[in-house]
Amino acid sequence: MCAREKRDLSSEEDGDTASEKKKKNKKKMTMKRRSNESKSKEHNIRGKWKSVLLVAFIAFVAEKATSKARVHFAMRGKGEVVFRSSGAGFLERFPSSSSSSLTTTTTTTTTEILAVVTVGWQISSSSNERKRHLRRIIENYREMCAATDDGDAPRFKRVTVAVAAYDFDAESMTSFLSSSSEHFFRSSRRNGDWQISLEEEKSSDGRRVTIERAERALKMNYVKENRSSSLPCEFALDLELFGFREIDGTKSHLTPGDLALRHRDIFLRRILSDCEDCDDESSDKVLFIVQEDDVYLDKKHISSFLETSKLTESANKFAEEGKGSLFYHPFFFDYEKDSDGVVYADWRVNAGFVQKWNNNQTIFTSTKASGGGRSLMIRGRSRLQDLLFSSESSSSVGETRVAELREWLDPLSVHPGEFNVEVATNRWIERKVHARVHKTKARRQVRFLLPLSSGVVDAKHRAGSLETLLDSAGIWHASNTYVERRKELSPLDPTSPSKNKKNQETLERLRWRELQQIFRSCLEEGQKSEEEEEGGENECFRCLSVSSEKKAEYRARVVVDDDDEKRRTRRRRRRIDVVFSCA
Repeated sequence: MCAREKRDLSSEEDGDTASEKKKKNKKKMTMKRRSNESKSKEHNIRGKWKSVLLVAFIAFVAEKATSKARVHFAMRGKGEVVFRSSGAGFLERFPSSSSSSLTTTTTTTTTEILAVVTVGWQISSSSNERKRHLRRIIENYREMCAATDDGDAPRFKRVTVAVAAYDFDAESMTSFLSSSSEHFFRSSRRNGDWQISLEEEKSSDGRRVTIERAERALKMNYVKENRSSSLPCEFALDLELFGFREIDGTKSHLTPGDLALRHRDIFLRRILSDCEDCDDESSDKVLFIVQEDDVYLDKKHISSFLETSKLTESANKFAEEGKGSLFYHPFFFDYEKDSDGVVYADWRVNAGFVQKWNNNQTIFTSTKASGGGRSLMIRGRSRLQDLLFSSESSSSVGETRVAELREWLDPLSVHPGEFNVEVATNRWIERKVHARVHKTKARRQVRFLLPLSSGVVDAKHRAGSLETLLDSAGIWHASNTYVERRKELSPLDPTSPSKNKKNQETLERLRWRELQQIFRSCLEEGQKSEEEEEGGENECFRCLSVSSEKKAEYRARVVVDDDDEKRRTRRRRRRIDVVFSCA
């Protein structure tokens, strides 16, 4: 019995054990299921994180193609402004207006050209003529890369041509530049607008001006490794694309958008030293150029500007020392050709002053704002920043800087007038100098200077140099847009019917040959005009030789017989009235 009971008890124990095992197995299965679910959740989480990381990585890679330049003008004591660019590790002190000078003499040799060519409105839908102009312009700059100095070494180490166009012309311009300049086409990028603000600086008591923009590289390194031709310097062609921004039509005219202003975006980026292998000093070795897409600048114009800059910078330094009230800048003028091939010079050379300087050099200075040959050239970052920050300093330097930067970059802040002329020619320089009040509280007068002689005593050499100097200052406006639309003065005969009289100011242009004759009369003794009855020297030469000022005021008027019949037969009588008076 005991044995049986014992057996029964064992059976009961075995039954309990099986039940417990069943429970344990169920528990294990539950735990396993939960574990699997946990692992599944973990796997899903890991998958999500991998996706997030992948997206982040893609964004990071994409960010490589999109860069932001953040710049600070941090206000410090004594009106000092510290300029920082985080992207390039660049640090430069921009002086306050009270200490900056318009007459900063750039002693460094110019070794780099940054030229912006503004291609205008919808070039993609334009005729082939505009693209033909652009092709020649690019070729001219490429030839500058091969220019040499007196030692036969390359004059420039780097020449960069930036073609500024609107976004909607991107495809057409990319195709054109790739096909016409495939060996030198380096990059294309879409540029955002600069954002300017004034922020409080928590680390100090001052404030800082913050400039920020975004740009996106569409494609880089178009340049083929095996170039068909080698150049003695680095030449590159970039396509710079901008969005369309309207201008203030109540103030400005003759263009729907602000593309002519966009060279300032490119210049500012170069000021921030985006050039990877450019040091701080190299920014003062850059010649900044902006030009229209139908004017031909070449090696002789660049050489003329650099040589004339030596004269103007020296004269400006003299004036800054309190010995003068004039500000000088090199003078250039455009010319056009009519259907018969006759060359007509810009009307801005119809008046001015002819003067002999102490070095026996004869110069011409225009009294009218120079169009600069539909271009603008500024040598060095220092000169550019001095022109940009030209207002008098005040207690609120930050507000002043913000206003100046916005005036420079914002199309709605442009001075009234023809938009392209106001923002991309010497007119901008003239206005900035006038806006700056000198220590004497007097406005500086601006003169645009053209050398008429090299200062050599030999008259024969001087006569030969005049043609060369004029040729180096004249820039061909190849579209010849205005030559057939010249305004003309009253007829020769004062008794003619009133309907033929036009007693208004003229924009009639001097012919190239006539301009040479006028200026040659200032260089050569004994030349007489047709109206002179008595012998003797001409008035211009006498003023430069006898008068104490060695200066002559000059004005030329073109008088044309406006008879309808003669106009049809191209037999109009033409007379040039030239007046010189000793100043």
